[in-house]
Amino acid sequence: MFAVLRCENIVSGYGDTQILWDVNLHVEKGEIVAVLGPNGAGKSTLLKTIMGIVRPWRGRVYFEGRDITPLPVHERVKRGLNMVPEGRALFGDMTVYENIVMALNALPKDRRRVDDVLELVYSLFPVLKERLQQKAKTLSGGEQQMLAIARALVTKPRMLLLDEPTLGLSPKLSMEVIKTVSKLREELNLTILVVEEKIKNALEVSDRVYILNEGRIVKEVPRPEFQREEALLESFLGL
Repeated sequence: MFAVLRCENIVSGYGDTQILWDVNLHVEKGEIVAVLGPNGAGKSTLLKTIMGIVRPWRGRVYFEGRDITPLPVHERVKRGLNMVPEGRALFGDMTVYENIVMALNALPKDRRRVDDVLELVYSLFPVLKERLQQKAKTLSGGEQQMLAIARALVTKPRMLLLDEPTLGLSPKLSMEVIKTVSKLREELNLTILVVEEKIKNALEVSDRVYILNEGRIVKEVPRPEFQREEALLESFLGL
């Protein structure tokens, strides 16, 4: 298999505070891989480092075989990597339509086709078609998460990073979002790295799981071992 994403000995943090310690992971083409861990484990920092929002102190990030460590965020987006941040980061006073179309600014001018973008959004998230002129802040939590994902898809990524996509959602809405994650792979052939705190959500869609604790990868678990290792995973997460 071909590793779409590879992190080698990633060390990063904020100011003088080190958060990640020699993190190594890989995601193969077409995989959904989850990173699980308790609060403060460094999960969001890991995704931000991969995306270039946080620069690593040491180590390298490779995307589709190329070293993207020095690249700024917008260049990573152009190369086919994008991220849905924790908390969604929508523009609440802008409409659904405006949030979606605004993301086109990340594309070169010759690729900014509004009709194509809307067709993609409608096919994946029919409910958003009914909400186009509604302000983002008035959407339900699940709809806001769908909008955040839709906005990232505007750039036509080949790999998507999802940071806590079910955070703050009810169990029912959480499962809807998880089903959407699976749908993204099936219909768009996306490779996905997802950070989650809810273990059952992660196990529902993932091919492999990494456990991150205190900034270190402490275990990698493949799908065939999920059921046998679930108690162990829960112990790592303090559940």
